[in-house]
Amino acid sequence: LFIKEYRPDINGLRAVAVLLVLLYHLEYTLFQAGFLGVDVFLVISGYLISRNILNDLEHNNFSFKKFYTKRIKRLFPALFFTIALSLLISFFLLSPANLERLGKSAISGILSVSNIFLFNEKGYFDLESEFKPLLHLWSLSLEEQFYLIWPLLLLGIFKFFRKKIFLVILVLIIISIYINSIYLTSSPEAVFYLLPFRFFEFLLGTMCVWISKYNFKNNILLEFSLLLGLFLIIYSSIFFNKLTPMPGVLSLMPCTGAILVIYAGQAKYSSWILKNKIFELIGK
Repeated sequence: LFIKEYRPDINGLRAVAVLLVLLYHLEYTLFQAGFLGVDVFLVISGYLISRNILNDLEHNNFSFKKFYTKRIKRLFPALFFTIALSLLISFFLLSPANLERLGKSAISGILSVSNIFLFNEKGYFDLESEFKPLLHLWSLSLEEQFYLIWPLLLLGIFKFFRKKIFLVILVLIIISIYINSIYLTSSPEAVFYLLPFRFFEFLLGTMCVWISKYNFKNNILLEFSLLLGLFLIIYSSIFFNKLTPMPGVLSLMPCTGAILVIYAGQAKYSSWILKNKIFELIGK
């Protein structure tokens, strides 16, 4: 059975991902690859969305209307507030040219195509990124595009390949990584911004739905898995940098870390790292 349940450890992992991104943008040099918090976040999203959809499908209770209504209520109030506040403040700070670009960025964010809009500009790591207050919306657009495509695709897989869903998802992961590796050198901006090249990160989260069914009976192994997962995420954020070819095969290190944390997130002792009230609040 695909079980829906509230897990404070997942919110704690969200907090880790978000804090890494914030530290990167604050130019905290220890976490020079803090931007890979996005990769961790995509794994979390893939896990939660797939788990919820599969639970509803299993109980013959899935509704596209209910799914998208819930997504809109969760995401759009904060999105509109962020855009409105950014436009207001930027009116006093940006040049007319940058303000015009910001307006286009705001529209693309509302339409969930911010990643495509930014892909057509310069890279994420250029100096002009300081003049793009809504730059971070690219990852939200990426998630919204996944939410648009994946429920329909997962419904088809569930209907026609129900007993082989795990295998189908594994094949899709391999295809996405293969496509990623082909274009990583020739078109790194496309690989960074666009959904087909990051699809495998969402699907690695989907795999957690099955992996989580087989918990270790030995709590020591759970403790070790959780700590190893956090180590892989933190290690990657410290020793990778913006020149590291990512997302790609190397993304499997922080993504595997996220998988291990999701799998072992309810370990008896070490889970307090994620379940503490501060991390849980940040994650929410």
